[in-house]
Amino acid sequence: MAIVIRPAAMEDATAIAYVQVASWKSTYRNIVPDTVLDGLTVAEQTTKWNGWLNQPGHLVYVAESGQHIVGFIGGGAIRQALKRYDAELYAIYLLRESQRGGIGRSLVQTLAAGLLQQSFRSLLGWGLEANPSSAFYQRLGAVEEHRQTIAIGDAHLPELAFGWPNLTSLTHTYHGPRCTTTTPPEMEPMSQPTTDVLIVGAGPTGLTLAIELRRLGLSARLIDKNSHPAQYSQALVVQARTLEQWERYGIASAAVAAGRPLQRARMFSDGEPIVDLAFDQIPGKYPFLLFLPQRDTERLLSEHLASIGGAPIERQTELLSFTEDASGVSSQIRNPDGTTGQFRSSWILGADGAHSTLRDQLGIPFSGESVHLSFILGDLALKGQDLPQDGIAVHLHNGEVVFLGRLTDRLFRVIHANHNGSEASADPQQSEQKKDLTLDDFNHAFQAFHLDLRATGSDWMTPFRVNDRQASRYRIGRALIAGDASHIHSPVGGQGMNTGIQDAANLAWKLAAVYRGAAMSLLDTYESERAEVGRELLERTGLALKTATSTSPVIRWLRDHLIHSATQLESVRRFASGFVSETAISYRTSPISEDHGGHGSLHPGDRVPNSDLPVSASHASGDLLAPLASARTLLLVVNTPSLPADVPADSPHLAVRSITTTGDGELATLFGSDPAYF
Repeated sequence: MAIVIRPAAMEDATAIAYVQVASWKSTYRNIVPDTVLDGLTVAEQTTKWNGWLNQPGHLVYVAESGQHIVGFIGGGAIRQALKRYDAELYAIYLLRESQRGGIGRSLVQTLAAGLLQQSFRSLLGWGLEANPSSAFYQRLGAVEEHRQTIAIGDAHLPELAFGWPNLTSLTHTYHGPRCTTTTPPEMEPMSQPTTDVLIVGAGPTGLTLAIELRRLGLSARLIDKNSHPAQYSQALVVQARTLEQWERYGIASAAVAAGRPLQRARMFSDGEPIVDLAFDQIPGKYPFLLFLPQRDTERLLSEHLASIGGAPIERQTELLSFTEDASGVSSQIRNPDGTTGQFRSSWILGADGAHSTLRDQLGIPFSGESVHLSFILGDLALKGQDLPQDGIAVHLHNGEVVFLGRLTDRLFRVIHANHNGSEASADPQQSEQKKDLTLDDFNHAFQAFHLDLRATGSDWMTPFRVNDRQASRYRIGRALIAGDASHIHSPVGGQGMNTGIQDAANLAWKLAAVYRGAAMSLLDTYESERAEVGRELLERTGLALKTATSTSPVIRWLRDHLIHSATQLESVRRFASGFVSETAISYRTSPISEDHGGHGSLHPGDRVPNSDLPVSASHASGDLLAPLASARTLLLVVNTPSLPADVPADSPHLAVRSITTTGDGELATLFGSDPAYF
């Protein structure tokens, strides 16, 4: 495979930082303290490299294979005088799969030639004794000049200095300072990927990724370190946007039948009603919130994945580490029997939750804060006069919250948020309070709120913590994260699981398009689109929780009066319904949304409703979006008999539906009356 050696540019800073962090973590694990390695982040190193690449006198070259940087080298004037040396090799790093020979030698030769052009005559390089670079320097003819001990974290490690007194000895095969390509003769071919995508994590996000990729023709391996699916879960609500996605899978009706549709939300402050919001404002066919336990969600998705020939979930199978090279990703996997092995894939996707191994391996910061509240949750049998019937009920009292929603004819989901002990145990890394719950914990809350309720039994009770955090990046190279690995937040509105499922849908089609030849930059829109959704979600749910749990009498008075007045307005009720159901999410500002005019209400980036069509000889189904069930892209040809000139009529990845809008019906409102393509 041809390797390009070229001077580094400013836009290479992130890729250089990724190579550096990945190389450190793969080379020095069990040598350097974990606290040091875990503290290395791509974001921090990118900032440093942005500064380095701006400094005059620093020579930095990168090794590129295809479109990917697999190694780099940096050097310049010596920083620590030692004998007769006037130049120093500051750093050389290669991804593990690129360390087999040739690339490192070419980088050193390129740096040497660049230094010679700046009138340097000798070169010194440092390396830890345990670092393979020490032996590498010796193979290139360096002599050991100095030995010392350095402190890295709590460890004191031997460091060696190797030198080349004559720089010209390194350049005998060099062909110019801007040598464009060189193919190292001793370079071993990299093994080819055995599957297209490795998905880490088999919760709803990972399962959705596996389904979408399978539908789009890509192979995927799905692993999960847990021994069984979710038995109990905080994730409960399935929103309308998710049900519309499940229509494409053919499982939406089964989900509604297995769950419990809730028609409205009511909020009370000190027993007085302040909000009564019916969900009939949610657009589309699902004007409700669906209560469906996560175990049932995972069951439906797993069964569908199996029905379309997807690979089975491999449980008790754990990602330990991974490295990226020009042709794919090599992952170190721990198998159920405890053995480990290497696995090759073209891409790796992390749907492995808030404590994501993949995100940590990438060094991506997970910034945010812990919510200083204590939460308890239970699926309880209740008796009393204040049972919610056709919806959910939220009770506010003195800065505390009780949430109630009917799960089944017998059980109710109950969540109590309070300030008791919250400051003392608000450790960001602590996901749960260490406490055994009893029914009395809930009954005491009911009494404090003056609710006529009593818990008489329980299927499940647990304390939990809430963190508001978001990853600073969703993608580095061939590794991407989704779901809770990229964002976590309060349970307000029941958004978390649904947001992860929508992450998966957004990512999968773009990855498949790149696989078929689309520009790699298409994947950048996954991060720009979904990170914005995540940011808005954290802001809105965080504000809602802080307002609901405020202990300030002034804020509580303003909250109660403003919310009551605002939710009487049609526009506010419509906004709230669109936010909660996720039907209002739009990508109008995305760089791939091109608006060429038109008179309908729909714009590029908007959600397209699955409207009912008048059944006719030209329509195989009365649903506008029914062709999406075939897993192909849908082209809507509106008010014109012809296809766009650049669209092949026989494309295997394209479904075409022609529609005519007349009068003032829904289709005319959405698409307008002029000829158009969507």
